Amino acid sequence: MKKLTFNLVSILLICSFWMVESKAQNYNFDNLTLGSSGSLANGWTCSPSLTGQYRWEVGSGFSSGTSTGPSTAFNGSNYMFVVSNDAPGPATTNTATLESPSQDLTSFTNPGFGFWYYGNGASYYDVIVEVNTGGATWTPIDTINLPSHINRNQRWKYKRLDLSSYNTANTKVRFSADSYQTGRGDFAVDNCTFVEMPSEDAGLDGVTASRPYYQIPYQQADSINFIGNLTNYGTSSTSVGATASFTSATGSFSTSSNSTLASGNSSSLTTSAFYPSGTGSYDVEFLLNTAASDTFENNDTLNYQFNVTDSVYSLERGNFSGGIGFTGATGRFGQTFEIYNTDTLTSVDIRLETPQMGDTIRFYLYDVLNNTPSTLIDSSDIFVIPSASPGWYTVEFTCNKELTPGQYFFAVDQRNTNNLGFGFTQEGYVPNICYYRVPNGAWTPFESSGFQVVLGIRPVFGDASSNQFTVDLGPDSTYCPTEPLNLNLDAYVFGGNYSWNNNSTSQSITVDTSGIYAVTVSKCGVSLSDTLEVIELPTADVELGPDTGYCVGEASGFSIPVSLNTPGASYNWANGTQGGTFTIDSAGTYTVYGDLNGCVDTGSISVIEVPYLTEATFGGDTAFCGQNANIGYTLNAQNPGADFNWHDGSSGQTFFVDDSGTYSVTVTQDGFCPDSFTKTLNVIKQPFPDVSLSDTFWCTGSDPIILSPGVGYDDYNWSNGDTTETIEVNSQNTYNVTVSDIYGCSSNASAQVEVRQGININLGQDIDTNTTVTIGASGSFSNIIWSTNETSPTIDVDETGTYWVVVTANNGCTATDTINITIEDETGISDLGKGSLNLYPNPARNAFTLEAINLDGVWNIRLNDMNGREVLTDKRSITGSQKNTFDVSDLTPGMYFLSLQNGQDMRILKIMIE
Repeated sequence: MKKLTFNLVSILLICSFWMVESKAQNYNFDNLTLGSSGSLANGWTCSPSLTGQYRWEVGSGFSSGTSTGPSTAFNGSNYMFVVSNDAPGPATTNTATLESPSQDLTSFTNPGFGFWYYGNGASYYDVIVEVNTGGATWTPIDTINLPSHINRNQRWKYKRLDLSSYNTANTKVRFSADSYQTGRGDFAVDNCTFVEMPSEDAGLDGVTASRPYYQIPYQQADSINFIGNLTNYGTSSTSVGATASFTSATGSFSTSSNSTLASGNSSSLTTSAFYPSGTGSYDVEFLLNTAASDTFENNDTLNYQFNVTDSVYSLERGNFSGGIGFTGATGRFGQTFEIYNTDTLTSVDIRLETPQMGDTIRFYLYDVLNNTPSTLIDSSDIFVIPSASPGWYTVEFTCNKELTPGQYFFAVDQRNTNNLGFGFTQEGYVPNICYYRVPNGAWTPFESSGFQVVLGIRPVFGDASSNQFTVDLGPDSTYCPTEPLNLNLDAYVFGGNYSWNNNSTSQSITVDTSGIYAVTVSKCGVSLSDTLEVIELPTADVELGPDTGYCVGEASGFSIPVSLNTPGASYNWANGTQGGTFTIDSAGTYTVYGDLNGCVDTGSISVIEVPYLTEATFGGDTAFCGQNANIGYTLNAQNPGADFNWHDGSSGQTFFVDDSGTYSVTVTQDGFCPDSFTKTLNVIKQPFPDVSLSDTFWCTGSDPIILSPGVGYDDYNWSNGDTTETIEVNSQNTYNVTVSDIYGCSSNASAQVEVRQGININLGQDIDTNTTVTIGASGSFSNIIWSTNETSPTIDVDETGTYWVVVTANNGCTATDTINITIEDETGISDLGKGSLNLYPNPARNAFTLEAINLDGVWNIRLNDMNGREVLTDKRSITGSQKNTFDVSDLTPGMYFLSLQNGQDMRILKIMIE
């Protein structure tokens, strides 16, 4: 480290000689517990004192402040400090006091209070020193303006205050420090002493430079002045003479001055311009040479440290308090730098404390007008943050930018909504150089938000020759066409613009064919080009012809001779045969590999043996029972590879059947084995058999009743084992039947037959007479019906004919009888009663069938209900045996009588209608 020494000479006009800190009561805080507060063991008191409050406490080494506290005590091990980032705010002002024990100063002639202090940070209120001589009143005697913004490696500063007006037996001093939460800073004191003030004590309060920086490029570092601040802490006026001299790369020089300082007054001494001799670390030391009467020497030296670099410009030392950024939004924020000499900007370094990997940023360069960012000058490339680790990241500008003397604002654009975590510090704070802006907003100073910081931005300067570049696509390239070509041509130049001869403007292109490819890259007013040729290598002849085949059974006459003879090529077949001559004479896949100077091409031919079509098997017509039947199955015409033409025009090998109908397909194949067939299938939705049986009864003594579920079906299975369409029953039981049609669709029916007591009726013997006769039905009946439609128990007959009566008992059983009556002069009837009749189903629901067996003639047919009311009349001509069906769907359920009459021949049948 280069060290510069400035000698300052102090001459005492009124000579008095004092011992160092005469009659002193010293407090150095060294024997106190680290971190303690409240009532201390040495008599000092801290208020407030609770942990977490804004308070004074004992410190050692580095304080807990965010890079703003001291690194060590002034003397010894411990010191007292208060740090503003512990203050609960920000709206509330917070006060912390450090109060001394009571002192008896009555023996002092000129009592004073001396102390060493350290103050650094931002947004910090002033620290007030107050005195108390008893009672509740504290009187301010000094104000220490903060922040002082010295760096933590500089020495502590000394201050002595005059207590001559407060030399009582009960004098106390306290430090009152105000701050709030957004403040970032420390204030510390050490070696607090109640002393007899000397008549002479000149001391240095601080050293600053004419340009605020910690690192500066050598090009910008010439002509620097350093200012030493001097205070007279003695009781008498002091004449101060200063002489400064040092040697630099530009030669040596010296300067001197004389001034008179009254007790307690201050002045500053400014050196001549200093020109750094080269890069490196510089330690500027101010040394105050005083007369022998100034025996207090601890405040006679101070230092100012800075670095001269070859490229980096910095307003901070790299000690960062944390990271800032826009949360959930985007925006720009940055800092002003002053350029003193024309220089070339190449890039900007940025400090990120909590970076988000993958987020993007961009730097913008503005000129400055009235301390505010103004016109945009240039911008960097978009920078993708490569890591989540804290550190410095370099963002380059596309073209180096020459900057002339003046102020420039460097702004970083947070392009994502994550918090950027931009490093900041309060150390070395310079007012009104940091601004932020949200999209479409105005530039706003950080101070307006109560934030006083220096940002981690470091412009980097260098040689403008870095704008030079080269374009190199590499050597020409060859490729074998049998292998895929996927060649990437990359012309990358940082910040370049690209123009390819295929009209692409991207940095790189991917080529998949031969040709000449050229690119021109332009950057910063310079354009350079390069070309590359992609050459396709020749290949061997491996053409075996198109795939072929033959019909099954014709293999004996199949043959394909092969002759491949590209000069210089070698041939190998997949089956191990070598050479270009080969005969293909059977089905299979044949592959040959032709190698010409290492470029291998492949030829292949497939020979198939084609069979005749196999006729598909659909089976017979298919029926599904019920109109709501769930139909769903697939017809497969087989013969993969053939052509299929279904009834609906579809052409798949399979067809899904989901409804009734006629389905057909024609299958054909062309080519080596032409063939064709057609298949048809009927799919039927067959209704279930419409069958029914009704409960009924059989009357004892009568003919068996007939049960018929319905006629015309394929199969009948009765619960009594019969398989006929109808059965005759005369016993009490439940009769079940299952009826199936020709498709196997089946229905069930059931009837319960009850046995009831039958009745009889007898009209007597036939009568042959010449007069009117009376015939009657004797007995107790619920209903009587005669063939004459009369319903009385007796009727009078005066005509020859056959007369019948039907009687019904209370239990529903009926009986009938017929009588032939011949009135004199009437001819007798012969052949009555030939043939037979069957009636079914009985009971009937919607219709019944009348079956005549060996019965001829024209018959009058009547159907009467139990009350004798005629409900149906008809006339049918019957020859031999035949069936006649009658519709009774509109009749009321009940018992009915069916009568058939042909002349004198009358038949009566009973039927139940449900």
